[in-house]
Amino acid sequence: MVKTLKQAVDVRWDSKYDMLLSIYDNYAQLREMALEDETIYNSMRGIKLNLLEEMLHLLKPFKFLRENLCKELSPSIHLIIPIKQKLLTHCIVNENDSEVIKELKLRFCENIQCDYHITVLHKCATFLVPALKDNEELLCSDDVDEIFEELLNLGNFCVKEMIVEITEIDSIH
Repeated sequence: MVKTLKQAVDVRWDSKYDMLLSIYDNYAQLREMALEDETIYNSMRGIKLNLLEEMLHLLKPFKFLRENLCKELSPSIHLIIPIKQKLLTHCIVNENDSEVIKELKLRFCENIQCDYHITVLHKCATFLVPALKDNEELLCSDDVDEIFEELLNLGNFCVKEMIVEITEIDSIH
């Protein structure tokens, strides 16, 4: 085989993408091997190349965007809202999608909406990135009002903390 076949691991969803990609990359060779081996033939019978391609197309942005969020050497909190928006846009059902992909996209959208809990901290982080702050798909005017209120509260808190520290320093001297 040109490339090795990857095996999925339950705790890492990326491994399922990698497994599907390895099947796709080796599809022609696997079909040839299936002609000589009944076990491989039986395993390959249910694999439709066009559905495999559609699945890979659907899952690829999830892998790429998750990797962007998981970089250890750079902050990523400002990416949460843009990534959520990209995934929701990617999962819009198209008339050309197969029924399986349509169903998956609907489920993915539901899960993204339920599992991505956007807080004011995410909004503040997004707003503080100049390239993102004016994007109305990411932050609406109500979000901006909430952000300003949060930043004012944070500023007031910091000022109060500084006054406490100065007072404590003065009382020592």
